[in-house]
Amino acid sequence: MLMISEDTLKVAVFQLNMTHDIEQNKHQLMNLISKTSAQDAELWALPECTLFRHQALKDFSHFAMDETIVPWFQDHAKTYKKWILIGSFFYNNPELKGTTNTSVLINPEGTIIQDYNKIHLFDVTIDNLSFLESDRFKAGTTQKTARIKSFLCGFSICFDIRFPELYRLYAELGAQICFVPSSFTKTTGTHHWHTLCRARAIENQCYIIAPNQCGIGTNHAQTYGHSLIVDPFGKILAEASSDTPEVISATLSLKRVTQTRRLFPLLSAKKL
Repeated sequence: MLMISEDTLKVAVFQLNMTHDIEQNKHQLMNLISKTSAQDAELWALPECTLFRHQALKDFSHFAMDETIVPWFQDHAKTYKKWILIGSFFYNNPELKGTTNTSVLINPEGTIIQDYNKIHLFDVTIDNLSFLESDRFKAGTTQKTARIKSFLCGFSICFDIRFPELYRLYAELGAQICFVPSSFTKTTGTHHWHTLCRARAIENQCYIIAPNQCGIGTNHAQTYGHSLIVDPFGKILAEASSDTPEVISATLSLKRVTQTRRLFPLLSAKKL
């Protein structure tokens, strides 16, 4: 029986290998949902491009908030009584008049609690492959937080993790958890993924929840896997493999955050 405490949160992080085939992706997810580690959790955290990840530009699609992707997870939140973080989907955003890469948090009643539009777009060239998200996406303009039980959570997506000021802002607001759903490439992940995730946890003394994709992603680039749950002292509590869809889990503790911030009062000691 699931033990409920406001001061702890059992998180299941889903590492996925998504494609543009939504029905096949649903099947992959349902196989993972059946795992004990998923059933025992209170929160399911999924990666960027949660239920749809195009590999070629011809396969690109975007969706309304009430179309295809979000309603499917709302139904599952109600059925399984879980909080669900849709790491991101491609949102046909009427407010920003274009497509945004958008996270959505759903509560166990199936209600959308918060959404966040990716602020920092991935415009880089790696190994002769160009990734120009700004050609297809509008950038978000606003940081977002939401509360899950007693935990204040800050939102980010993938490339955001290279911009530490966003996470410091969340820490100053009091966030104990930051989400980093990603489709991080293998090329950069090999060098930077663990360092960035642990650094954001250490410097802001918060949990980093970082579900990542594995397999082949956009531009046919290999993604890195190694989904992570990192504690406020930088300790990796759980890590997935490099190339397999799977579920990892850990129990987060408010006490751990409080103790870490009391031991090293970084936020009150900073000068700039």
